[in-house]
Amino acid sequence: MTEKIRHVLIIGEGRIGTALKKIFQEFSDMDRVQISHVDKVQDTQQIEGEITDVFACVPYTVVEECARVAITLGANFYDFTESEDVKINLRETFASFWVSTNGPAKSAYVGGCGVAPGIINMIAGELVRNMSEVHTLDLYCGGIPQSPGINTLNHSPTWSVQGLWNLYFREKILWKQYGVIEEGVLGSGYEAINDINGVSGEYEAFLTGGGTGNLLKLYPAISTIRYRTIRHRGHLEKVMTLNKLLKLYLNSHLFESIMNTLAVPNVSDMVLIKVIASGRSKYGDATTCSKGVTIYSRYGLTAMQYATALGGFKAFQYVTAGDLTGIVHQEYISY
Repeated sequence: MTEKIRHVLIIGEGRIGTALKKIFQEFSDMDRVQISHVDKVQDTQQIEGEITDVFACVPYTVVEECARVAITLGANFYDFTESEDVKINLRETFASFWVSTNGPAKSAYVGGCGVAPGIINMIAGELVRNMSEVHTLDLYCGGIPQSPGINTLNHSPTWSVQGLWNLYFREKILWKQYGVIEEGVLGSGYEAINDINGVSGEYEAFLTGGGTGNLLKLYPAISTIRYRTIRHRGHLEKVMTLNKLLKLYLNSHLFESIMNTLAVPNVSDMVLIKVIASGRSKYGDATTCSKGVTIYSRYGLTAMQYATALGGFKAFQYVTAGDLTGIVHQEYISY
């Protein structure tokens, strides 16, 4: 981190905003970092002093409003959204703003902070950098209860229910196989798995939206790129049945109502992340490399709260340590 005193503005007082503030308090030199925390965009008008960094810890529908605040302040901007549409719009918005200033970018934009996108992209980028060629890149990630069978859906939301609906039903489910980008539906690419990172259990993994967008653009030479969400086995079948009966893909509010009704308060959760890269090592021989991370609750935060906030904090460290500007991709950050 540079010697410049940072004034960090966190917008959103929900689970992620609260967790991010806690992470800053645990890991930062608080003599060099000042934190302001508000719940809504309009509350930012009350903040005094120069803001250097703005974090949007809000639903994806509000992220672009937060970005306008950062642009007005000339601050670095970080968001946690998995929405590809929002991230594309923001890249264009910041690029246009920087062009309008008639000079190089004076601030940074980091999209998709958190877990996936976020930490999983950092790990993927690390594996790619350590190989001469990558032919196949498989990513797996799930924020799930530690125990299965906690309710009829075998799942309790550990993060934004709006984000979960977006992941299942709104985002395009894109993956690349043998050089061809294909679009799937919920349930495509299903796998049954019995062990992830040494954590035994009956898991399932399936393709969902929001996980491959940036990877497809950054690594066009990689022939196969797939992102799968991890759940306890049996969850997907029940969600697909409900969707068929109730057309959940058309009704986010109904989906949220069902998930919130079945949610288990204070559930012990875990975040499972694994990336597998196949291709050639820097010495030219065929190889398969993998890296897995399992994250549990810490500092009084749930595993998902801690992991998501940690992803955002690492992006902040990377940007401020290098005094970086412009578009900063998660894949360039070391986890």
